[in-house]
Amino acid sequence: MGLDNGSVETGEVSKPPLLRDLIKEAIFSPTLSISFEPRSIDLGPFGEEAEGIMGRTLSDPQGLERARIVYVTRGGKVLIQQKDIVGQVTEEGQYCNLGPLLFRTINVSPNFSHLPRNLRQDKYVGLIIHSHGFYELPFSPQDLAVLFSSEMNILASPALFVVTPERKHLLLRTAKTPQWDILVLDKKIKSWASMVGERIMAHVDSSMPFSQQVGINAQVQHSFIRQVSEKYHLLRYSCRFADNIALRESA
Repeated sequence: MGLDNGSVETGEVSKPPLLRDLIKEAIFSPTLSISFEPRSIDLGPFGEEAEGIMGRTLSDPQGLERARIVYVTRGGKVLIQQKDIVGQVTEEGQYCNLGPLLFRTINVSPNFSHLPRNLRQDKYVGLIIHSHGFYELPFSPQDLAVLFSSEMNILASPALFVVTPERKHLLLRTAKTPQWDILVLDKKIKSWASMVGERIMAHVDSSMPFSQQVGINAQVQHSFIRQVSEKYHLLRYSCRFADNIALRESA
């Protein structure tokens, strides 16, 4: 897949950088982050992949989540996984377990911990694209694990993409985003999930219509994502489902 210059000037108008260029830049950075904070991002082929994922989710009677992984090879080639990972239903809800696939797919070099990042693996996780079933829900606490993983963790990713029936959502690391080891990360994710769950239950009544319960869930999760993004320096972007240029969110 060829990569274009993500910030080409055309007359007086600067084109939004391509997401695939940004993740290629970020993947070998010690901070797993891009070097600037664009006001908008062209989702390019990843936006089209997201639309396909959402279409297959909506065609599924169970509305199971689906995901695809975008890899960046050691040589800088960008590869999109060609088959969906289909989610599972648990007591806690739906989720796509990406770990087993990544550990099978990514080949790690001997003396991994003593090598520079660009020599540790044959490929790296550049982006995870996934749907959230039938529902208009943003990122969950569990989704965020890859964004706060240490750059020594092969599951770490500089970017995360969620598609819903109405919108496309993107999160990016920055140089100030912390990198936690697996024990700290696990504790954080469990704490966040518990906090979000408690906030939802404080406002949801079983007598409410299901659509209203989903709406409250979405409001709580949006608030949580805003708070975490501000505290830990994540960049938030989104656009309508039919669009492919994601705009920077602030408030």
